Amino acid sequence: GLFEGEPERDVFGRFEVPFKKVGKLIVPTAQEIKENNRARSAKLRIAEKL
Repeated sequence: GLFEGEPERDVFGRFEVPFKKVGKLIVPTAQEIKENNRARSAKLRIAEKL
């Protein structure tokens, strides 16, 4: 970060927000995929904003 208190920006000009990873990646169970075929690509990631 910068010492002047200015927030950092990425190469696209958006503010960078630091996140802390919380827990592991959650993927659907075989039963969920059987009931809902679109769930095959689902992945839940949990992060905490610092």
